[in-house]
Amino acid sequence: MSPTTTSPAACWPTTAIWFNTPISTATATGSRPIHVVHVAPKATQSADIDDFISQLCTEDPRLDAAISEGTKWVGETFYADQPDSIKKRRMAAGLTQAQLAKRMDTSQSYVAKLENSDIEPGFDVIRRLSAALSLQPEQAFSLLYANNEMKRHG
Repeated sequence: MSPTTTSPAACWPTTAIWFNTPISTATATGSRPIHVVHVAPKATQSADIDDFISQLCTEDPRLDAAISEGTKWVGETFYADQPDSIKKRRMAAGLTQAQLAKRMDTSQSYVAKLENSDIEPGFDVIRRLSAALSLQPEQAFSLLYANNEMKRHG
């Protein structure tokens, strides 16, 4: 089959899907090459992008690399002007919430709660978070609690 090309908006990179190739490379105008994946994840009630991506996680290193590059791109494009945070650090590392959760031996929903300051973690979580993101525990603590303070006074 021939490739299908779509461009959802002028500011978004061009997306190309090849039905006979699991991963292809396309060059978007004025942009670095992007990796494109044709997938059909199981149906879900959730509209959360991290839930969707966690369904895509496989043992295919090419798919993992493409997801990592996409996560970095989203972080660089949409969070560059945001204050330093766990979410920003996670995206800079090219990790999805599910991948960070796996490194921390916790759930994706727990990572989402950390990022949204919906919980106040104990030292063990701070230790695991710092190890997963290659931070000093003091840095992880500062990022978590600075975000909590901004949320309370925001």
